[in-house]
Amino acid sequence: MDGLLYAAFEPGYDLLETLPEHFMTRLPDERLVIQDRRRRKLTLCRNNSWAMIAEEGLQLELPALILADPYTKLWTTFSHSIAVQSRNNPSLQRSRMPKKRWDYLPEMQCEK
Repeated sequence: MDGLLYAAFEPGYDLLETLPEHFMTRLPDERLVIQDRRRRKLTLCRNNSWAMIAEEGLQLELPALILADPYTKLWTTFSHSIAVQSRNNPSLQRSRMPKKRWDYLPEMQCEK
């Protein structure tokens, strides 16, 4: 996964085709994989071009690869080391970001 940026989401609507142009304009030199988990589709972006792929034909386990990412572990360790336990407020966290979105926040994985 070296040099590859990955993002997963589960939108209420089919938005995946609208995203490549947005990210290619802002990150033209990056290789991107954007996964719509609900519809089981991927967008691959590279060199100002993109392709939409249905996951049925792929033998990749992307979420497992992402969890093995060393930056995920570093971010989780960092966020837990700076957290003030006496100020932990799960109800405020849920009001700011619904719990259904916590799957995409590595620092919240142990909070479930």
